[in-house]
Amino acid sequence: MMLPPVENGQYIGPEPAGNLPHNELAIKFYVGDDNEPPIMNHQKVWNTFNDYMELSATITDASGILSDTLYYNTGNGWQAMMHTSFEEPNIYHYLLSELPAGATIEYYFAATDNSPNANRAELHQWQGEALVFNTLPTADATILLAMPGNRPGFQDYQNLEFPKYQAALDAAGVNYDVFNWAAYNEYSFPESYDIIIAYSNSTRNTSIHDTLSKALINFMDGGTEAMPKNVFFASDNLPSTQHALPNAKLLKKFFTAYLRGGYNVQVNTPYYGGPDGIAGPDLTGYHAGSIKGLPSSPIGTENQIIPVFSDDPDVIYNRDCPEWYANEVSNPEISSWGSYVFEDGPINGDAYSKGNGCAIWLDNLMYKSFFISFDISQFTSDADINTMINQALEWFTPEVYTITAMASPIAGGTVSGGGNYVAQSTATLTATPATGYDFVNWTENGDVVSTEAQYSFTVTSNRTLTAN
Repeated sequence: MMLPPVENGQYIGPEPAGNLPHNELAIKFYVGDDNEPPIMNHQKVWNTFNDYMELSATITDASGILSDTLYYNTGNGWQAMMHTSFEEPNIYHYLLSELPAGATIEYYFAATDNSPNANRAELHQWQGEALVFNTLPTADATILLAMPGNRPGFQDYQNLEFPKYQAALDAAGVNYDVFNWAAYNEYSFPESYDIIIAYSNSTRNTSIHDTLSKALINFMDGGTEAMPKNVFFASDNLPSTQHALPNAKLLKKFFTAYLRGGYNVQVNTPYYGGPDGIAGPDLTGYHAGSIKGLPSSPIGTENQIIPVFSDDPDVIYNRDCPEWYANEVSNPEISSWGSYVFEDGPINGDAYSKGNGCAIWLDNLMYKSFFISFDISQFTSDADINTMINQALEWFTPEVYTITAMASPIAGGTVSGGGNYVAQSTATLTATPATGYDFVNWTENGDVVSTEAQYSFTVTSNRTLTAN
């Protein structure tokens, strides 16, 4: 508030009295009716794995606030609540608890000021449309897009990467959830997800990246040979960021022991790692180039050329698990393999590190992973992005076979264990004879495959078996 100049109780300001000079203007203050509603602001929240959420709003009015309300709908109709806590000078907090899993939570705020006019304001996403967040995982979603935030204050604040992933997953026709890993200090990825598509377009040695690394490590450790977990990760500076870190850092462990990537700084052309693989260390800014697919990679095809426009993709190489992590991981002897190498660039038409790696893949049996040292927005063709994501989904999605079991004769008893099975998993069929019948054998196409009432086998194809 601006106060008039007074000295020894005597007004000494400009005339007429009551005006205050400001930028050579005179400002007249007076008291009148308050016809303005409260001013409200809210930072929209992100999807959560928790069963609770604290929502906050700043509410300001010259007449003070008479009442405040959060309206919310968890799926069973609209409810209302006042703030659960208050933070000076004007922040109202609302704690929602016992939220149902897999729900879309709608909400908006309302406030009435303390003036005679009782002016009221509401805060929505848009006019008349509620704000929303989801409690994850949602029903039938086995794919998670883990992103670092695409609003101001987060890595992807320019919203360059997120729309590319969103468009690719939409084009693939799959159900998926979205989670901002940079918005939470603690979280773990639910076991119900089979595939995580993740990116970090500004990887740093920070606690949020350690939290992400820990969550991905635990997720990958949860895989089995029958149901492996799967991770796609893209970052143009993860390798160089983790390089100087001690082995105890989770970010380093994630890259070297789980993705099984290597990075070494070389004085000359970095045959096994180094700085910008397209333009090299002496050129700055963005440069046009390309990468080329390698044979035997499940993502990409041999000699496939993908044009890029990039500013600092790291050079990487495939490797085994470092020996100091060997007792902490599954199948440490299995190496990653190259998927793409640098091809064209500004060095006489070649990439600075032509022929050296920029993407690796790994089939650990317990999990599958793919890492590329580019932000995918640096691909110049959306079709190439869509193809890469679609190939990853195909590789990550296990083959499923149908095992059909029946009894002959039908009245002779019951059978159990039939259904859909993931390739390489174990199916167990059980025959229970009815009174007056004895079990003889299991047959397939007339051939005897077992004489035991309980028959177990590794699933590699569709099969129809009959209990006799």
